[in-house]
Order: sequence, then structure tokens, then C-alpha cells
Amino acid sequence: MKNPPSALIVTRLFSGLIRSVVNKNWKPTGIPAIYKIIEGMNQSGIKTDVLFLCKTDLESKDILKTESFRLEQNKVNNILFHVAPYKNTIIQSTRFNWLYNDFSQLIYYIKLLSQRKYDVIYCDRANVFYGAVAAVFLRKKVILRLLGIYPDMKALFSNIKCAVLSPITYFSYLAPFTFITCTQDDSGGGYYLSKLPNQNVPKKLLLNGVDHKNSSSQELQKLREKHALKSDRPVLLFVGKLEKVKGCIEYVETMINIKNQGYKFYALIIGSGSMSEKIEQTIKDENIDDVVKFIGPVPNTEIYHYYNLADIYIHLYIWASLTNTVLESMCAGDALVLISPSKEEHIGEYAEEIIPSDCAVRFSREEIVPDLTEKLLELLDDPLKIRDYKARMAKLAPKILSGWEQRIDYEIGLIRKSVF
Repeated sequence: MKNPPSALIVTRLFSGLIRSVVNKNWKPTGIPAIYKIIEGMNQSGIKTDVLFLCKTDLESKDILKTESFRLEQNKVNNILFHVAPYKNTIIQSTRFNWLYNDFSQLIYYIKLLSQRKYDVIYCDRANVFYGAVAAVFLRKKVILRLLGIYPDMKALFSNIKCAVLSPITYFSYLAPFTFITCTQDDSGGGYYLSKLPNQNVPKKLLLNGVDHKNSSSQELQKLREKHALKSDRPVLLFVGKLEKVKGCIEYVETMINIKNQGYKFYALIIGSGSMSEKIEQTIKDENIDDVVKFIGPVPNTEIYHYYNLADIYIHLYIWASLTNTVLESMCAGDALVLISPSKEEHIGEYAEEIIPSDCAVRFSREEIVPDLTEKLLELLDDPLKIRDYKARMAKLAPKILSGWEQRIDYEIGLIRKSVF
């Protein structure tokens, strides 16, 4: 009887997966494109290992040694996990320690490949070099998985100087990958995939899935009571990492403007990050905590209630227009307020294509706070306009979005094709 095909998923240890690895208890948060493919492969009949590689001291804080283990939870009970901690030296050089860690993990990776004899390797962009090693020197079938197109990747593919400064990374993308898949988060994947050095490799853009749930009226009422929200005021929502690039500071500044003009509303902030303390302090200093509610992080199992509670979802991230949070808000039928496209960076072009102008409000990325303030005031002045945007989005979302099961099944189908 022929043995089932085998696969190795190679990914950095993202922050949302650290506790699952440390506690040996599968409770992932963060990037669903990674943990959903792990869960999907668990049920696929493909014998699957997962290798987590720590890229920083922070990721490796509670992981002191290389180890392999299994977890009992049904979603991952067929997966063999491996984790390699971040290794550095006494030399006070970040670049040297990066190289030392990469070399140490490369040795472990090659040893794993020689022992386990995988049919296909699926690696993220943080490990493109390891994928290239397997494809070029070991003649393995390798799928490169990109979670969007990041600014440093754009520079690498469009600026010869960046390619010269990062030759290993650049030439890694020249490897004979079986194919390359990229999340269609509207970060410019359609344009920049065509700029990848290896033009002969098939490429796929994949819009993330959404598993949205409805909330009962009782559940929403409990949420209002928990955060002291009156039912006669519209609720605005921001969800994301509280980092400067995500637009969380501009969101708060906009809410200050609106509050100062006497409008009655609530603005919720969900997430955590380096800007958390600054945001909380600003809310306190400006005396707006009666309308701007800093909620902090919310578990994946509960976050849908907030999307269902919201009337308006505001997206300010400058590097991508179709993030998971935007897709969640669309499925909840929120009135969507989006940052305008960047033609120069090819950001937001796909959102323009699939979301008609009467289904979302766009504000200028050049004048974020003043234009966002103006656009929101127009909505708050006319509750019927908010209702109409919500109704149109509720009709649009099911036509263009799919659930995670369907989305992951499609990607696993691509993996199967690479094996057979």
C-alpha cells in the first residue's frame, strides 16, 4: 500500500501562536491564514509536520530548546510540531546574531529534511531562503507562501540597490518553486508578483476567508452594558494592532475632532501594541473616555460581537485595504470607511474593483485626519445614509467573500496537485 504524501510547513513563530507552543495547548490567535492551513492539513490525509522557527529573542523568550511534540486537541492531533528557539551569541551585533541564528536553524532544518523525507515543503516569506535551499540543492517541491506584499519586498523587487544590499534574499526568490501563493489583502500583490525575479513560477492570489457569526440581541445588549453604551448613538469601530502604521493615532485624533463638535457617538478601539499606552493616555488627557472606549485585545472567539455591534468600521492601515478586519466588518454588514488607494504603491486597487463606490466611503491618505473627520461627520449627520451603506454592504459581502473552510480546501487542493 502506498504511503500517504507528506508535507512540512515552515513558518516563523508568529506572536499569536507563541502561547499555543509554550503551553502545549492549541489556542491560536493572530494570522488565520497560517493556523487555518495547519488545521486544514490536519484533516487532509496528508502527513504533515510544522516547523516553527523563532526569529527574535521575544519569540523565543519561553522556548529554551529545540523540541518536537504533538498536541491532543482535535484540530491539530495529527500534526507533528517542531520548534527551534532563537540562538544568539555574546557578540553585540544584531546582524551577526541574525546570521548565527539562521545558520543554526538551517542545520536543524536540513537534518529534519533528511530524516523525514517530505514530498512537499510549504514555507512563509520569512523562510524564503530555507525554501530556496530545498528547491535548488535538494530538488524538493516547495510552495512559497506570501502573506501579502510588504514594503521591504516591494523595494527588493523594484530597486536594484535593495537587491544588491540583500543578495541572498533576492536570489532566494529566483529558486524553482513549484508555485507561489499570496494573500490578496490588496497590498499590491497583483502588480508586484509580476515583478518577482522568477517569472516561470505559477502564482496565485488568494483572498482570505471569513467565518462570521451572528449575535443575539441579548448578547449585544450585554456588550452595551459592559462598556456603558447608550443604544441611541452610532458605534464606530477600529480593530487592529496598535502600531503607528495601522492608523490608530489618527483614529483617536479624528474622534477628538468629532467630540469637540458636539456629536453624540461611541468609538471603540480593539487591539494591543506599542502605541497602547499612548492611546490610553491621550484618551485620558483629552477627557474623551465617555465616548472613546479603549477595550484592548479581544479573543477571536468573541470579536465578532463587536463587529455586529458596530455601525461604522474605519480602516486606516496604509499598506493594505483588504485585511482580515475589513473582511470581518464587511460580513457583519458594517458601513465601511476605507483609506483611499495608492496608485503609486498599487494598494487598494482590488478593493476599488470589488467594492463599488456606493458600498464604502473613501477618505484621502494625504489628509487623513481632516478628510476622515469630514467624511464621518457627513455620515453622523444623516443616520439614513449609515443605514443605506450597511444594507448595501450586507448584500455585497456574501457575493464576494467565502468561508475559511472553502478557502483552505482550495489551497490544500493546490498542495495536492504539487505532490501528484
